[in-house]
Amino acid sequence: GNLFLIGGSNTTDFDCGNPLEISMENEEICKIYEIPSHSQQIPKLSNHTSSLTELSNKRKGAVIIGGKNKKTDSSTSKFYFLETNYNFTEIKPIGDLNIPKFIDHKSCSCNGDIYLFGGFNVNDNEVSNDLYKLTVTFLPTKMPNFSGLSTEEALSRFIQPFHILFRAVPPPLHLRSIVYSAFFEFVVNQYELETSNQMLEKISNSDEYIDKILMEGIYDIMWESTSDPRMEEMDKILTKNCAVLCRFVEPKHLDCLNTNGFPWDDSQNIIKDIALKKSPIEKINSVMNCCISITKSLAPETGAGADEFFPILIYVLIRAKVTDFHHQLSFLHSCAPPYILANGEKTYFLTQMTCAANFLTFLAEDSLKIDKTILRKYFDPPLPLSQHSVRPYSEFAIHDSKQRKRSTQQEKQEKLE
Repeated sequence: GNLFLIGGSNTTDFDCGNPLEISMENEEICKIYEIPSHSQQIPKLSNHTSSLTELSNKRKGAVIIGGKNKKTDSSTSKFYFLETNYNFTEIKPIGDLNIPKFIDHKSCSCNGDIYLFGGFNVNDNEVSNDLYKLTVTFLPTKMPNFSGLSTEEALSRFIQPFHILFRAVPPPLHLRSIVYSAFFEFVVNQYELETSNQMLEKISNSDEYIDKILMEGIYDIMWESTSDPRMEEMDKILTKNCAVLCRFVEPKHLDCLNTNGFPWDDSQNIIKDIALKKSPIEKINSVMNCCISITKSLAPETGAGADEFFPILIYVLIRAKVTDFHHQLSFLHSCAPPYILANGEKTYFLTQMTCAANFLTFLAEDSLKIDKTILRKYFDPPLPLSQHSVRPYSEFAIHDSKQRKRSTQQEKQEKLE
């Protein structure tokens, strides 16, 4: 029921005093006192705004946004959180966000979110008429001391509060993958810090292990956030087309070369595993292993080119009959750690797999080198004769090596958009 007065410019000396707590009774001020223990931590701000809010872990306090730092005489884009028990922390943005520096703006809290409007945008040097919505969530920020525990046990106990919080109050759908990626990166950094200090023993494939135990507790929530009705329809079409093609299509119908003795079962079993795994890194490894098994079978020494590789990848996908495959690929693109997707080889094979799935989904009669009367015999309703959006499979293959590695800047821009 008390008021907090934070920052501002004192008209006497144009300086900012310490934060004040004002006690109220019967609409009258009965007590005013400074909060001296945090006077060094809380920056002296003016032209800022603050809004009372409640975080996802039920912590209450004021979120302080922007303004001008009187000590450095410069504008700031930082966010702070002052709790009612006087704890003071800086709020770190999740993801690579370009946060403007605002002064003289307004904010209010509504349904747990903070809305920011107007003010002067120092970055653009102009008055702003933009409306921003800020979602504040809570993540554990310090690895506790689990002396005597194995590394696996320590990581599991550290991640457990995140699972509980994430399930109790899930972030909005469009933020879940961002929150997941940020916390994954934080846990990996903490693990590396603790192992370098010899507080924890190193484990093999640590990133994959952390990704696995982190995703296991919230897989159903993350899976839900990466689907939509259009994707579900695409998966239905893909499943149906593969089931029909399995009945009569042979490698020769796809111009598959050098297929004598090809280990079809090995490749299709590898890609089937993608549906059994929950970790994004493990799923990408399934895609990688499937593609590598194909290239090594075709050309053990040099690897196969796209003209040889892509038709066989399509045939393997037909035989594997993986359901919800478009959903699986969407899950990978949304939840896999950014540095995994920045890997040139992984990105290349993931792109090829996506192209193969699209080819089989948007199938037309001229897509396959097969008698159209045979296609019309098996497909009911019949396939489209030709579609501008559907091209023969060879045109889906990626030939340009520049496609194998996208710049980090381009990925960041796509993520922001």
